[in-house]
Amino acid sequence: MTEPINPYSAGDPVGKTPYFVGREDALREVRRVLRDPNSNAITLYGQRRIGKTSVLQYLEAHLPETGNYQPVFFDLMTQTGRTLDEIILYLARTIALRLKLPDPDLGNNPTGSFQAEFLPRCLAALPANASLVLLLDEFDALADPQTEQNTKTTFLNYMYNLRQLDKQRLQFVFVLGRNVEELDVVANGLFKDLSSFRVSLFARKDAEALIRLSERDNSLSWSAAAVEAIWRLASGHPYFTQALCSEIWADAEEQESQSEPVTVAAVENAIPAAMRRSENAFVWLWAGLGPAEKVAAAALAGEGPGVVDEDRLSQILAESGVRILIGELRDAPRKLKDWDILTSVPGGYLFRVEILRRWIAENKPINRTWEELDRINPVADNLYNAALGKYRNKELKDAENWLQQALQNNPNHSRALELLAEIVLTNGNLEEAQSLLEQLLEINRPRAIHRLKQVYLQRAEGEAQETEKLRWLEKALALLPQDFQIMEKKREVYRTLGANYEKQDDLLNALAAYREASDKPNVERINARIRELEIKKILAEVERFKQKRDYSQAIQGIQNLMQTYPDEHDWQTELDGLQRLEGLDGKYKQALGALEQGDRTSAKRLLAEVIGIDPDYEQASRYLYLAVTGKDPQAPRKTVEPEHPQETEKTQPAPPPIEPPEVFSGGPIAKPRRLNKWNPLDGFRLLWWIGISPAALSAYKEEYGETSLQPLGRRLVYSLIFLPLVMATLVTAWGPLGQAYGDAVACLLWAGGGGSLLWLLLFLFADKLEDNE
Repeated sequence: MTEPINPYSAGDPVGKTPYFVGREDALREVRRVLRDPNSNAITLYGQRRIGKTSVLQYLEAHLPETGNYQPVFFDLMTQTGRTLDEIILYLARTIALRLKLPDPDLGNNPTGSFQAEFLPRCLAALPANASLVLLLDEFDALADPQTEQNTKTTFLNYMYNLRQLDKQRLQFVFVLGRNVEELDVVANGLFKDLSSFRVSLFARKDAEALIRLSERDNSLSWSAAAVEAIWRLASGHPYFTQALCSEIWADAEEQESQSEPVTVAAVENAIPAAMRRSENAFVWLWAGLGPAEKVAAAALAGEGPGVVDEDRLSQILAESGVRILIGELRDAPRKLKDWDILTSVPGGYLFRVEILRRWIAENKPINRTWEELDRINPVADNLYNAALGKYRNKELKDAENWLQQALQNNPNHSRALELLAEIVLTNGNLEEAQSLLEQLLEINRPRAIHRLKQVYLQRAEGEAQETEKLRWLEKALALLPQDFQIMEKKREVYRTLGANYEKQDDLLNALAAYREASDKPNVERINARIRELEIKKILAEVERFKQKRDYSQAIQGIQNLMQTYPDEHDWQTELDGLQRLEGLDGKYKQALGALEQGDRTSAKRLLAEVIGIDPDYEQASRYLYLAVTGKDPQAPRKTVEPEHPQETEKTQPAPPPIEPPEVFSGGPIAKPRRLNKWNPLDGFRLLWWIGISPAALSAYKEEYGETSLQPLGRRLVYSLIFLPLVMATLVTAWGPLGQAYGDAVACLLWAGGGGSLLWLLLFLFADKLEDNE
């Protein structure tokens, strides 16, 4: 029975899975814009972890079903810190891979070649009336107001020019983590004339469909009260809804209570674990808020689940020592409302997602929130600005001192952490730079991720042991799971590990390493070696069992090979031979056992069957002779007559010891053919048995009885008696008859014919003559 699979995926995008639900409004808006001949782009925006990437993935998978579209997904979050040429090169590779085109060569001018040559070539390769749709995720990672102005301006202007290239066949879906209105003037210019759509919390209908995913495969059912409890906690937030449902599903499976509908108590019990497992999501969402929004959210969360008005918010801030401009204070709740953090109700504001409010209250209280913000501490911010001036003048030592003082005043000043990490890297202190960048990662992921990746790669390069290299590469991949450079370095390390294991003849670990390296030729080669060695090992065991006559174990070995390696050899032939050996050996052993116990009748029958299959098998003929005659044909004869006749029996050699039979290959077991009294050849066969092979004669008697030989025996006797008489008559009659008739040949024919006629009459009436006697 197939084990049920948890259908709830908290954290990973689900756009390419069967568990994608809802978002019909966003998908409909995208399709409307793409069909509009006057527009070739749309922006989707919404808070972090709200499901924007899932929408893009769904579009990538299903957009071709709605029209002639070739969608290409590209995550710009992985490109922060790169130059425009580097970004465009990665984008070109992604498009070429999706369209199954050769790897692009953009030369020394990637941006120019991409726009003037590569994109037109891609569009020309599309089917008629088809368009290329670029799905650009986390676009605001490069449109961030804090991004270096020159880089940002160049990039945004470049994207604006791309939009004008071919509005009918080149289309865009930009995904932002903020509203267009919140972008600076440069970024806003790219999107000002575009349609935009906010990806928000699920409506109640879609949230309930998400909750009841487990009912599709009957792995878990939900009571109406439990659905309502999830709705109150997550308010349709896709990530937190899935996080709660995933924990509830896992708890039900562990407790084997999946046959019962989920209760409200089960929902409450799952909250602590769901919050722990969602820690990264909470931190990520929190990091996306602006300084004023963080302060306002912390203040409101600490007041509990009730309504808080603006007067109470001002009082909380004043009591905490937080000084903030009136305008920022006024705008912060509105922005939190725009991002679905708060909802406005009569009398003030209320947290929309209760589970988020609980996390902020526990982890980001107002008395610590100001330490996470750059500008909340004027001293720290002033120290940072002074250090920045020193850095630009290349006075690195002074800049480092000022930055350290700034961080002493505000340990979470993101720009101070970033700049200090750059200086420390210049000095070659990777360990300290790593520590600083990891702190920055928690505060401002886009600023930290690329530089931290470089630090991890440098640390990997400095390690002598391959396993240590992998440890750093895994940390880098945790930052950028789809980064081509990291994955290639990881494959190189695994290839080296595979070669090292192979030199040590550790083929299983070598195989695992080559698989991790996606090295198909070496995987196939090592697999072939493992198969060869395994087959040789089993065949050697089979041969040992055959030598010991343990045919059941030998047969089991061949059967294992048939199941494991059915295409490597015609194992059925081997199996048939072993089964014949097993049957023949069994009869032979039974015969010897019967002989030892004095059961000569059974021994004769069994040995005759063995000889009927293979006359030369072991010592079957010797023992059959012994069973028939009571004498061993190989026993030494005594040359001295016994003194007393009665001692003759005592001097008869004892039956030989029963020796284990040797292995051989025989045919199927068959009994002797019945003799025909009218067949002269059968007469000669009987004569042969009587004179040369008494064992075969005994075997025949054992099978058909002694009386079965009488009809053929009579005729054989008459023939043997009559033949000399005919010959004597011919010799005697030769002279007289020749003289009487003068023709010797004629005489011979008359005499021979008469004799043959007489013999034929005797042959035909042999049975009646015997009866009359």
